[in-house]
Parts: sequence; structure tokens; C-alpha cells
Amino acid sequence: MVDDTSADGLSRREYLNALGIASATTSVGLAGCSGLTDDGGDGSDGSDGSDGGDGGDGGGAAGERVPTLDLMYWSDLGAETRYAEQSVPSIVEYLESIGLDVETTGMGISNQVADTIADARVEHINLGGQGPKPSRLDPDDLMMRYNLSYAGNNDHLNNCQYASCEYTELVFEQRNVMDEDERQEIILDAMKTMSEDVPFWPVTERFNVGMMNTDELEPGGIGDIGLREYGNKPWIETEAKTDKGIITSMPPALTESKVNNLLTENGSVQSVFNHLIHTSLLEYDENYNQQAGIAEDYQISDDGLRITFELADATFHDGSEITAEDVKFTYEFITENVGQFPLINDFPLDRVEVDDEKTATFYLSDLHPPFITREASLFGILSKEVWEDAGAWDNPTSPDMGEIVGSGPYAVTDFTDTSIFLEPVDDHPIYDPKSEIILQTFDSAQAAIRAFDNGEINDARTLSASVIQDYADQDNVRVVSRGAYALEALYPQNSYGPGMFQEFREAGSWALNRDEINEIAVYGGSTTVPYALPYSLKHPWISASDLDELSELGIKTQSSSGDQERARQILEDAGWTWDDDDRLHYPEGADLTPAWPEGSQPSEHPEDFPCVEDLQSEWSG
Repeated sequence: MVDDTSADGLSRREYLNALGIASATTSVGLAGCSGLTDDGGDGSDGSDGSDGGDGGDGGGAAGERVPTLDLMYWSDLGAETRYAEQSVPSIVEYLESIGLDVETTGMGISNQVADTIADARVEHINLGGQGPKPSRLDPDDLMMRYNLSYAGNNDHLNNCQYASCEYTELVFEQRNVMDEDERQEIILDAMKTMSEDVPFWPVTERFNVGMMNTDELEPGGIGDIGLREYGNKPWIETEAKTDKGIITSMPPALTESKVNNLLTENGSVQSVFNHLIHTSLLEYDENYNQQAGIAEDYQISDDGLRITFELADATFHDGSEITAEDVKFTYEFITENVGQFPLINDFPLDRVEVDDEKTATFYLSDLHPPFITREASLFGILSKEVWEDAGAWDNPTSPDMGEIVGSGPYAVTDFTDTSIFLEPVDDHPIYDPKSEIILQTFDSAQAAIRAFDNGEINDARTLSASVIQDYADQDNVRVVSRGAYALEALYPQNSYGPGMFQEFREAGSWALNRDEINEIAVYGGSTTVPYALPYSLKHPWISASDLDELSELGIKTQSSSGDQERARQILEDAGWTWDDDDRLHYPEGADLTPAWPEGSQPSEHPEDFPCVEDLQSEWSG
């Protein structure tokens, strides 16, 4: 039984034949399909950040030939990898239609992200996605990712090396505004700038598929988040029909960090620890609505620098009362160890004061509008006594704790190398968990599906879209598919050619047939995103319900079906040419010097980025 999917029953091969691109699948080759390896290109195409020439002038063309482009995708990420394997043939076909040669390479996500952080210039374009974590419901998270100070070789991730002074000034300005309407206007201006610059190419909304065995489970708590590891409400509200409880699939990172989940780089694991085993000050429900957590109320001072939380009557799993001292410890411990915890970002917390046993006041050193929507909902409250007794201050990454004492709706009863066993807590202030849960790790989505088929688990998450077809006729399986406000996107690298040229980026985006990619990759179940923003229309800070309304707001949009003739015209108008083999060439005399030197970053070159000096104080703060 399928829940909320628009697939019409066609197999992938039938889709390809109907759309007339089956030949592209054969000619490009993919890992798991027809032989794409992780070898990559031969390194002769300028991927080192130089001018990128890889051939002669070519008949009929004026400037240097655009090199063969390396398109990289994540090869070790389950459903995300499957999306890439399904969509890359179509992507390659349409980029080749405007005169480009493209080679595709799979790479592990950790290596690929590390290369992007270092601006290593080993690929021209990468294909990836952003998880729809509730903490990203405040626009600051992903809007800040594309600011100029995160571009280049530094410790920050800017997926496409976008470096715009105009955009950067706006995203820093919104951080200094507490009035929501005024802040939204500034963010809209930043979005307008981004959409004009086309720094990257969104393709579709991030699509997720999960399933439950309804012979063993009575599903509950399923909303807009769907069956994602980020969505904890279905685990809490689903009731087991047998004494097996809920047995669900999780990535291997679940058990790698043992009792100190702050060390993990996996957002799904963080979510389990922070919202099942622990509970944060504020929580999000199954529809991304913020609600009370350990805090039952809060007040913000007029100047925005003081936030006071009133705590609910709640206890840790050892029976001790959760007090303002625990809240103070949690936030001070985390902020004083930002560099040691991978997913923790710095924010301007000056101090936390304990007003009384159930009241804690946060004092900020600077305005920080995302505090309520992000930081207050991000960290599960820790027991000060347990963590301090374990030596957390002296050894923050490896405290000597014999057991996990949480504050959430589930208590840990056992912890092995591959599983965590949870039992419901009776007196949680906001949740009423129904059944025991076993969180079981699997190396791949395929392994989780085999376990589901064999009756070893009854809840599987973050699966590929093929599950929609494979289980459509099984009445005892509920398949849940959801698009999200986050995206699957292609990221041309803006730091060197050809991605540093705006007209190339605009033309490449126009070349893509997103409708076709959606049909092939996820059976049409997602929604296309033909505009260069970090969020889809589902995001609460985008006040438009369709492309027409988005255009009326001043956001530059395109056609979901693409337009290759228009793409070529954009290039031709900017002086790009094609040789007799229809290979694209740069304009004659084009300056192919990278936007900044390899190994450097824009913030080190104020002569080219004049906003740098004015924004240095913002960056250091």
C-alpha cells in the first residue's frame, strides 16, 4: 500500500523508453548499472583550477575549448546515491546538448565534502542534497552556507564556492534584525540576488521514502516529515501489535560514538539522541511546527539579547529532577567545546544564568534571530551531575560514563556494536511513547530492505524511490513518500572555469529537463525546483505557492522542462562559440584566471572582493 506518491506504475525502463533517453543510460554508465567506476577523469582537463584547456582551438570556434567536466556524486549514501545513479544519465545528456563533455565519478561523501571545504578543485560540478532538518526551518542555516567567508580553502562548507559581496552583506544584515517582517524582507533581497547569480542548479525537492509492516505496527505520527530519521514522531506515536516492538533501520554511525553522540557527524544520529533519548528546550512535531519541550514557555527581551525559559516538571531517566542548572551546563559545555563537536556551530552565547530551579536566562553577546528556531531546538538537555561526574569538562570527547542517562521519551536499556534498545518513559512532559524500539544499524538501504523482507525489522527509512513500485501491491506494507523543503542540486564550482562565469551557470541550469529527472529518479514523486534558492516553496520563509507568485516576488525562475536552445543562446550572446564537433569554447580573450588562487579564499583578497574589510568584524564575531 502506497501513501502519497504520484508514480503511475511504470518501471524505470518504461519511463526511459517513453521519454526517449534509454540510449543515454547505456552510453554514460553508472555504478551498479553499467560500469561507472570511482576512477574519475584522467586529470588532463584542468580540474586543478588552471585555465582548463584540454585541446586545440577547433574549427569554427574563437576561444579556448571548455574542458571535459568532472561531475561527482556521493557513492556511499544509500537512497541519495540511488537518486544520483538514476538521474545522472539525463543530466549528462542535457549538458552535452549545449556542447559539453561530461565524465561522472562516484566519491564517498566524507571525501567529497572535505574536498569542497578545501576548495580542492577536483570536480567541476557535484551532485548532492541537503537534509530537511527542523533546525533548518530558520533560513539562516543554509543562507549563511553560501556567504563569501565560507568560500575557498577554510573550515566551512560552501557547496558551490559562491562568493558574492551583495549576497553576503544581506545575509549578515538579517542576523542583526529581530523584527520578523523586516528580516524577511532582507532575506528576500538576498534570495533575489542569489537567483540572478544562479550559483547552483536545484533539481528537485529532497525526496524520502520509508515503509512500515502494518501486520506488526499501527502507524501513527506521520505528517509532513514522513518516515525520515529526522522525524521522531512516528516512532513515538506508532504502536506495536506484537511483543517485538518497533525494529527500525539506522546508519552505522548510530553506535560509533557510543555514549557521546556530540561527536557524530551524522544528523540522523544526532536527532535520535537529542529528541528520543534526550529532549531539547523546544521540539518540532511531525509537520515541522515548533512546540514545547523541556521548556514549557519562554520570553524574549525587547533588545533580543535575553531569552528566559520556564522549565516543565520533568525528570532524567535516573529519576533526578531536570533543573535550570542542567540547562546551563548543557549549553555552556557545548559552546565551550564547539571545535570538538562536528555538528555544533558557534553562536553568540555570553552566559546562562540560573534564576531559580525552573528558570534559566540566556544572555547573548550579539543579536541572533535563529536562536529560538535552531539552537533552542537542537540540543537535548544533559544531566549536569552525570556528565560532570564522568569527567566531561576534563575530557569532553570521551567522558567515562557507564550508562546513558537521558531526558527524552525513551530510555536506553542496552547498547551494542550494532543496536540500541529503547523503552518508553512514562512521565515525559510532552510525549506519550507507545512501544519499545530497537534501532538496528545497516550498511546500506539494500541491506535494510532485505531485513524488512525477512521479517527482521518492521520499519525501514531513507529508502530509494524504487520501493514505491516494489511494494505497491502489498497490503501489509505502508509506504510513505514525501518531498521536503530541502533540495537535490547540482553545484558548479564558482571558483574556477567554467563555473565562475555567470552565463555558463545560467545556461547550464536552463539546459536541464527537471521534469524528466524527477520522473526517472523518483517516479515523478517529488517536485521540481527551477530556481536558484537553497529551499523549495515548502519552506515557511518563502511566501509563494507557485512559480508565478515566486516571480512576482522578484525571484528569477526557469522552466522545469528546460530549454536547450535558450541555453545555447545565453552562451552565444556572451561570446561563447562551438567548433565543428559542437564542442563549447570560451569567448575569445576570456580571462580564465580563477576567481581566487587555489589554496586561498575570497576573504584574503579584498582587492577583488571589496566587502571583505567591512565584514571582517562580522566574521570574527
